[in-house]
Amino acid sequence: MKSFFQIFLAVAAVILLMAAGAFFFWQYQQKTAKSPNPVQLVSPTSAITKAEVSPIIVETTLVPTESATATPTPQVSDSDLIKAAMAAKHSKPVADVELTISKNTGTHATGGVTFAGEMGGGWWLAAKSGGNWVIVQDGNGTMDCAVIAPYNFPNTIVPECLDEATGKTVIR
Repeated sequence: MKSFFQIFLAVAAVILLMAAGAFFFWQYQQKTAKSPNPVQLVSPTSAITKAEVSPIIVETTLVPTESATATPTPQVSDSDLIKAAMAAKHSKPVADVELTISKNTGTHATGGVTFAGEMGGGWWLAAKSGGNWVIVQDGNGTMDCAVIAPYNFPNTIVPECLDEATGKTVIR
């Protein structure tokens, strides 16, 4: 029974210390809470002598800048633009196109695509032409060298392609 009483006193002491700590913390927060600094207002009827006021002359020249008149246009991501091009090529709604980009240089891109309600998916190659993304080739087969040649894809995106005239794989 004596040990129970000692445990009870120890728990009560801990609770009392925690309550005291919380109280002092709350008091400290109340004292340090930001209150508005008093501002001394000058009455409009108070007299200001000429010696107290010194004129300040500031000469400025305003030069119109492009940013002052231009409004920012929302940027559409490459992913959204390529997705729209893919939807247009296959006459599908954009919402039905699930597109991933595995490599994008800013002018050339590659990745995978699936369409809602269809099994599997395929790869795609896209290039920027005239500021717009064009789906150059897509599917599950090999990349035709003759089709991709006009777009100058880097080797990092198209390391090899098939020369359909000879039937041989070309390492680029």
